[in-house]
Amino acid sequence: MIEYQLFVWISLSVISGLLTYFILTRGESTYMFVMSLVFGLLFGTATSYIWLLTTNGLMMYSWGIVFLPCLLTCVAEIFLLSYYKAHHDRAVFPRVPMFSVGRASFAGALAAVAVLSFLLASSYMLDGGTAPAVSTLSSSGTSILSTDDAYDPSVCLSCIGSSDIKIQGCVVGPTILRNDPLQGEYFNFRAEFDPAVPYTSPSLTVFVHDSDNNLIPANTLFTTASGGTVTGQVYCDTAGTFTITVLAYDLAVSGTYPLAANTHSYTVQGALARAPVLQTFHYIAILVFVLLAMLVVIVAMGRRFLKRRR
Repeated sequence: MIEYQLFVWISLSVISGLLTYFILTRGESTYMFVMSLVFGLLFGTATSYIWLLTTNGLMMYSWGIVFLPCLLTCVAEIFLLSYYKAHHDRAVFPRVPMFSVGRASFAGALAAVAVLSFLLASSYMLDGGTAPAVSTLSSSGTSILSTDDAYDPSVCLSCIGSSDIKIQGCVVGPTILRNDPLQGEYFNFRAEFDPAVPYTSPSLTVFVHDSDNNLIPANTLFTTASGGTVTGQVYCDTAGTFTITVLAYDLAVSGTYPLAANTHSYTVQGALARAPVLQTFHYIAILVFVLLAMLVVIVAMGRRFLKRRR
């Protein structure tokens, strides 16, 4: 899940930076092409890290992951080219980038921004129907409940599996970036319910169970609901494989037989387990910030350096 967001964000940043370069400079400078390519890669990596931190890595299905890298990189690329054009003359760089903005390109840019803004805003709009009631099931302090207490065991969850329910989960922090947690950490999850067919009286049931089908303790599961979205945390006090299950009911039809279901499994490793390679991305992001600053310094000092060589 995190890898997908990184790939989409960085790819769109690079593509947006190069498109902005070609539109504003007519693609006449190989040097600026390479500069824009490197800048888009570094800027995309840095901003994708910020995106993951601000969203806890749980906005994979948001239009923001498509709109924001395009918008931010375009603006940053315009500033980069403008700065370079203002501080480098033809004596230093024979083919100074020439800005070419016509009515057609201006109108096209406004239309693209308007469409992307509408798509981004529509992704956060609540459905017109009734918001579902959410119930969270977990084990009590005196007895261990099983998944049989959460729903009728005769129900085949795989038979009613539906993309109407999307579940995401990961562990994200300034020094943490993983899909699976370690023992002692909090696992963040997000369940989005967007039914293709309107429910008259929707209701969601969320529970987490281990490999023995026993529900986790009540004091380790925390959830909040807003509209058709449920966000929560699971405190991973024991190692093992766990599954988050979300069931959707229409109480006007049945309160015992779910109409849709989806699951998300994650593995809790021991506290001393070796962290996966993905966790090292935050070190890469810090390095990218340094490289990005160095790139800006190189652009700023380029004129003086080249003049001295002459």
